[in-house]
Amino acid sequence: MTFVATKNNKIVKFKRTSIVCELGSHDNSISGLHCVGDILVSTDIGGGIQVFDVKTQSCLNRMQALNGGKLVVASHPPTYVNKFVFGFSNGSVELWNIRSGKCLYSFQSHLACLSEEERNNMGVTCIASAPAVDVMAFGLQNGHIFVVNIKLDQILFHFKQVGEVTGITFRTDAAADECPFLVSSSSHGHLYTWKIGGGVKEGTFQSKSSKLINTIKRAHEGKVLSAQFLFGEPLLVTAGTDNAVKVWIFDNADGSPRLLRSRQGHAKYAADLSFYGDVSYDSQFGHGVTGRVSGLLSSDAGNLMFTRLDRYGIMDRFSAANIEKNDFLRGRPLSSVLSYDVATLSGNKWGNLVSLHRNSAVACVWKVEDKAATSTLLSVPSTFHRRDSEVFCSAVACSPCGNFAVVGYENGWLCKYNLQSGLFRGSFPKHIMQSHVNIIEKEAMAAASEANLNFKGHQGRVCGVFVDATNAVIVSASADGLLCFWSFHDHRLLKSEYLSEGIERVKGHRDSGFFAVVTKGHAIRVYDVCAMRLTRVFVRGHEESILSLCFTPDARRLLSSCAGRSLRVWDMATGRCVSWAKFATAVTSMCFTPTGDLVLSRMGERGLLLAVDRSLTDSVSLDQEPTHPVDMTTAQFDMSSSDEVAKDLDTLPEFTVPEDPSEGLRFSTMPKAYWSKIFKFESLRKKNVVAPIKKSSTPFFLGNVGGPGVADFAVASSSVKTAAEESTSLAPASRLLHFREIASGRLVKHLTNQPTAHSLLQFLMSLSPSDVESEFRLLCPFEGYTAALKQIQTVVAHFNTLLKDKAAFELVQAYLHCFLTIHGGKIMKSFSMKPDVQQLALQLRRSDERLNVLLHTCLCLIKVHLDIQLL
Repeated sequence: MTFVATKNNKIVKFKRTSIVCELGSHDNSISGLHCVGDILVSTDIGGGIQVFDVKTQSCLNRMQALNGGKLVVASHPPTYVNKFVFGFSNGSVELWNIRSGKCLYSFQSHLACLSEEERNNMGVTCIASAPAVDVMAFGLQNGHIFVVNIKLDQILFHFKQVGEVTGITFRTDAAADECPFLVSSSSHGHLYTWKIGGGVKEGTFQSKSSKLINTIKRAHEGKVLSAQFLFGEPLLVTAGTDNAVKVWIFDNADGSPRLLRSRQGHAKYAADLSFYGDVSYDSQFGHGVTGRVSGLLSSDAGNLMFTRLDRYGIMDRFSAANIEKNDFLRGRPLSSVLSYDVATLSGNKWGNLVSLHRNSAVACVWKVEDKAATSTLLSVPSTFHRRDSEVFCSAVACSPCGNFAVVGYENGWLCKYNLQSGLFRGSFPKHIMQSHVNIIEKEAMAAASEANLNFKGHQGRVCGVFVDATNAVIVSASADGLLCFWSFHDHRLLKSEYLSEGIERVKGHRDSGFFAVVTKGHAIRVYDVCAMRLTRVFVRGHEESILSLCFTPDARRLLSSCAGRSLRVWDMATGRCVSWAKFATAVTSMCFTPTGDLVLSRMGERGLLLAVDRSLTDSVSLDQEPTHPVDMTTAQFDMSSSDEVAKDLDTLPEFTVPEDPSEGLRFSTMPKAYWSKIFKFESLRKKNVVAPIKKSSTPFFLGNVGGPGVADFAVASSSVKTAAEESTSLAPASRLLHFREIASGRLVKHLTNQPTAHSLLQFLMSLSPSDVESEFRLLCPFEGYTAALKQIQTVVAHFNTLLKDKAAFELVQAYLHCFLTIHGGKIMKSFSMKPDVQQLALQLRRSDERLNVLLHTCLCLIKVHLDIQLL
């Protein structure tokens, strides 16, 4: 059973994923739910306390705490029957009897230890029970921790940490008997380990040698929400606001913990989504033909994340340990990721991902396979720095070969680096940095045109860089509206274009060679990199800033999202908008997987949304663009309407199969076990053959010659028959009479009386599988029987009719399989059946093609509509 407090202050009981009932509701926001045995205690910030019986689903008691502060936390002290300890925002801690609804005691010892200044911020934030009887720990908002004997109201230990106390837990494994300690967590993300001395077997903490053993700084990138030791294990489980759960193990000699394992998601929301891996990856196992794991790359604050696209969906955070060792950070954490680009062809040799961070002049190189940063950093040599200040990075692109990276800067610089060594390999254009140009390059530039020498490159912030699939052309764009096409090898300017509206962001598609540019006027211009010319312009659509662009894998469509919470799908062939959707929050990033799945991230949401373009399956009019967006806002769950929805589902009309489907196949209602046995008659016949029983020889001590024995008398008595029995036994003695009886089977009579295909199908369905085989064999017991061959030809014609009418597809296939297995040889030898056999082969081929089309259609629809949301 699971108990959930809803946003409208209701308590709902779940059994797995089904709602059992609604237990009750509060007038104020519910602050906690506590289940002890069959009792559930719920508290709200207004001091309301309700007690429920889980089995009978009834409310046992309602109480109201008149303390004057908000009821923040509650805990049940072990061995105290029907007792709960409640903590309030004004620092008060009270012991209540939940059965009688009375306050038994108010603790005062911890308040007496606080000074007047500390009492301004002394709200109770957490309460934890110790392994010793009558001992509990109180954590306050000002960082004070009190270990109190609640029976005597006496303070045993007093600690002080930095930040609000968000959690307290005691170690309970065997090592705690010799050296007991507690762990507290803070709002700054730190974990503190405190030695409290004494043993716990005696029942109380006697030693006063308490001290701080260890501090784990930045255990979480934010506030630690909870910390709890597993009972009897040296394992500490913590959870924080960074959307991470971590397990720490205390196995070091000095008592300090180490990180054992962790699982995390996005702390805020995902940005810069991109697919990494093989193009032909398996969505079930998450890797392609090369065995390399495929997934989604995304950035979140100062972290890079990798989400595996297999059935586990594990999300890993890249380790920045190698970067933090460098001097350029100066002890500061890595700033938020501005942009990144990845190359997929470098393999496992060196780093293949380059990231740019906000207000940083250095680009960091990462290795996706290791989920960690390398020691390589990309920075402009100190000889090229200007005198005023260092220049920050603004855009990056990796070459498809994985050997080079092109980085753009705030002042308009565009530099190329080697990813393996991190060395500087020139600028665009080359004459911008004269000190790096050698004598041979100077002679080559002198022979170049005067226009190229006078061109100074970008003067504004470089907002986007793109390298084509052949390492031949580099496209760069700056915020001042300058769009440049450069030669990748000799750094020459091939073509430039100036856009008066300015440029905000860019997006490229290597397979097709398309390069999309977003202007400040909310227009989208698409260029062909190979031809270096404009191909499409989308001007009617977004009215606010465009946040993200994405091409489909085949580059036939372009998706764009804006700050106005809308998403549009543009058709590249016609230049029109074919789909328009509106979300509850703005879509910040999106990407496609090679299988066509669209992954979205939205503002303020940590999860990723899987969607599909509805225009791919619905009819689309290219003459008229959509006038109203599809509402994609998240529907709120209303429990009151669940009964009405169930009634509506009951009143839905029953689905009926159409009589004559034009394109589909009609199946029978016979069970699978019936027609599957017909396919397996040959294998079943071999399995059911009884081995011959070997007769035992007569023992040597029994004679087998001499006078009449018992067997002889039995034979003699059985040979005596009456005249009537003798006359009746003469009939089946003739072979001709016996053949005439078995040859005139029920199927032969049915073909004579009702010569239609559907009547034949109904007759065969009335027989058992073994009888169907027997009737087929009785059509022609031996070769050369002319009348039987005509009956076989009639059955073949009936099968042609049934296949053409698409009736009982699986039964007709089973019957036909059994029929051809028995009479296939006779049919191939008969020249008169050749037209019927050719028609039968044609109908079978059409049936197979129709079945393949229907199966692929159904599989496609299942994959598209399974656990996704339509645009």
